[in-house]
Amino acid sequence: MTAAALVCAAAICAPAASAGTQNPTVVSPDAASMTGQDLRSQDLRSPDARDAADGIVPAQVRTPTAPQVEVVHEISSDGFEWGDAAIGAGVGLLLASGVAATLTARRRRAYRAAVS
Repeated sequence: MTAAALVCAAAICAPAASAGTQNPTVVSPDAASMTGQDLRSQDLRSPDARDAADGIVPAQVRTPTAPQVEVVHEISSDGFEWGDAAIGAGVGLLLASGVAATLTARRRRAYRAAVS
């Protein structure tokens, strides 16, 4: 019991003890190698804004053109799809016959058990 309490106390205290030895200003090795001057000279503008400030103008600016429009002619229908109706009726009949077969098999099994 005492050994378990000792291990728990060590597990709780170890992360707290190692956290105190770190330098809070150093976040990563990359940040440690940078000086304060490097951080202040970072340009946060977009590349286009930097180019405009430096006087760099794009050589040629093309205006986008609209894509060709393809016209699709839809064939009108009466709104009822007989093929879809046939598929639905077939699936319904298949399910109904499956349910009927299952119920028939159960009744026969129950009758045989009662007779024996």
